[in-house]
Amino acid sequence: MINVLVVAEPALFRRSLAQALSGEHDLAIVGQLDRADDVVGLVGRSGAQVVIVDIDPDATGLDQVQRLSEHLPECPVIVLASDPSPRVLRRVIGSRIRGLVTKDNRIKQLTQAVRRVVAGERVIEPTRAVVSLLRAGNPLTNREVDVLRLAAEGLPIADIARDLQLAPATVRNYLSIIIRKTGSQSRVEAINAADRAGWM
Repeated sequence: MINVLVVAEPALFRRSLAQALSGEHDLAIVGQLDRADDVVGLVGRSGAQVVIVDIDPDATGLDQVQRLSEHLPECPVIVLASDPSPRVLRRVIGSRIRGLVTKDNRIKQLTQAVRRVVAGERVIEPTRAVVSLLRAGNPLTNREVDVLRLAAEGLPIADIARDLQLAPATVRNYLSIIIRKTGSQSRVEAINAADRAGWM
């Protein structure tokens, strides 16, 4: 049995979602919340194995969900979104969020996503559209990609500067821009995000 925690508002949607999920023979709803504020504590108390979080149409709650996924590495987080923009898709892929399912999918797609993330997979639906979109929308310039590739090899700034015939300060500036463009918090996160998105 997979224990599921549902975070969504309004209450009618949350209860309907929980009821649909609990109809599956291998899923059990162990908690419902209207906001993600208390999720970390409830996961520990309820034994939840996966958290499903509905984000609002303009994705203002995505920052909180990203922090949540950082604090719960052992409990995968799946985001439900109405119509995720390219920016939202990139942020999800560049984070530890384990799944994204759009609301126009049937409940079957969501239940399959729950099973797959618990098994250790990452589920971003619809996969083909996301990959195509992200590759077509690479925000990095060719020079930024060059800098990031060398950073991914573990080279220090001085060596990157020498190899690309740039000043160290210019390399630092490029890295700051790359981190901002990928919606990351560090160089390592930016490398991982760009790699997953196929930008390198």
